[in-house]
Parts: sequence; C-alpha cells; structure tokens
Amino acid sequence: AAGGEGVLVPAFPPGANGGGGAFEARMGGEEAQQAEAAAGAAVWLESRDGVALGPDHRLLPPVVDATSGVVKSHLYAQLCYDIRYALNHAPIAQSLADREALLGQLVQSLALVEGLHPMARATLGHVEREDMSWGDAFSLATELTHLFPHVVVGITGDEAGDKGGAGEARARYARMASVVSRALADWLLRSGDWPGVSGIAPRPSPAAARAAFAEKARKRVSYHLPLHRFLSAILAHGAGALSLSPRDLLPAEEAEDTALLLALVEHPLRLQAVSAEKRAMLWTRNGYAALKQCALY
Repeated sequence: AAGGEGVLVPAFPPGANGGGGAFEARMGGEEAQQAEAAAGAAVWLESRDGVALGPDHRLLPPVVDATSGVVKSHLYAQLCYDIRYALNHAPIAQSLADREALLGQLVQSLALVEGLHPMARATLGHVEREDMSWGDAFSLATELTHLFPHVVVGITGDEAGDKGGAGEARARYARMASVVSRALADWLLRSGDWPGVSGIAPRPSPAAARAAFAEKARKRVSYHLPLHRFLSAILAHGAGALSLSPRDLLPAEEAEDTALLLALVEHPLRLQAVSAEKRAMLWTRNGYAALKQCALY
C-alpha cells in the first residue's frame, strides 16, 4: 500500500465489470517474515465494486492496480530510464544474464504487471462511467517493454571481450529462457489457464467446444502481457543472433509440453480476437476507452 491506497489486486478477478480487490503482498527475506507477522500474513482491501475478497482468491496472481497513485504519478519512469541507461554498458547487461537471482527479481517485477487493467466486454448495457486509467496502464507497460532489447543484448555479451564465445552465449540464453518460461507457466497455472499437466487433451465434442469458447469469451482480457513479450524478445534473439533452431528455442521440458505451449499462445490470441471483435463493433457498449486501447494496440 502507498499512502493507504491499494497497489496490488488479483489478476483477472471473478465478476462482471467490477474493478480489482486486494491480494496478499509478498516480499522476500527477513523483512517479508516480519511484515507478514505484523500484518497477520496478509492484507485484505475491499474491491472497488464493494465486494470483499476472501481466502479463495489467494491463489490468483497479484497484479498492480492501474488506479494506484504510484502508477498515476509515473514515478516508475525514472527508474526504468536508469535501468536502460545502465544496461547500455555491455558488462552490466551480461552480468544480468549471468545471474539467475537477478533475472528472477526482474521476472517477479514483470509478473506484477502481467494482466494489468483487465476488461470484459459489456453485452447487456452500456458502461456509464469509463475507466480512464487505461492510459496509465499503457504507459507503465510501454516503459517495461522498452527494457527488453537492452536485457537480451546481455545474452551475447561483449563480443570482443567474451572469451566463452558462442558456448557462453547459448548458456545465458538457456538460463534466461528457462527463468522466463517457468515464471509464465506459474502465472498461467495460478490464473487457471493451464492445468499443469503435460500432454494433449482429448478432442472435445462440438457442443463442448462451443461451451468452452463461450466461457473464454466471458473472461477478462488484458493488453498488458510483459512476461509474454519478454519471452518473445528472448526467442527472437535466440533465432536471430544465435541462429537457434525452433526446437532449441525453449527448454526441453517446456518445448515438449503441448498443453503449456497452447496455454502460452492463448492470451496473445485473445487480443487478436478482441481486435476482430472491435472491427465488428462488439465493444461499442464499453465506450471510448475500450476502442482507444484496441487502436493503440
């Protein structure tokens, strides 16, 4: 919380068009233990639509609240600029790629923005008051996306001074791809979009397929997927700079998990569906805010 204002809310919380809620704030180390003991292990706030969230929502991944003062004030912009400035120095970018603990901290920060500012299509009535915090959400996601080209450069490192050559670069690539893909798998698992079981699911009947499609259509959708885009930047770097084959782009465990691969592409495909729905005028009842987001995307 910042000044008594909630910053973390559940990603894609259940409900129609209501806002966020609260989520258990997690930190690491002794400070986290002390904070949890002092706060009773969790801090619960009331959602913006007046529905208090209970323990059943603790498994939902946390996401930054786009209406918080921290996001509205754009205080993060200077921090992102400083990180980009530091990563322009090749040894620093290479050091980030070499240290899995630092990569883990970066990925944990990105995960807090995955699914930022979700929205659901209004079907029965018009949205009377548009939520204009979508602009602040786009600003935050854009600043984070600008970090990725500077991070992936650390995979190949300083070509002149990198004695390990291609072998070290491939090891850094494998480490970074593994960290990000594991984080995405955890996010998908906690969001309920991946069962966590390997293998191909049996082909559903046409009626079951239509019911599943209708259920997915009712889900909230977010334009902000920094973990997905970070992974795509890593894969593009591996294919381009390292000339890796498609089979070598993902760690073996993830590459052989068909269910996970299908779950990885689901959220980007939802955005393509939203773009088609917008052209078909299906988001008209959500007002200007929804249409503008789609245009910017």
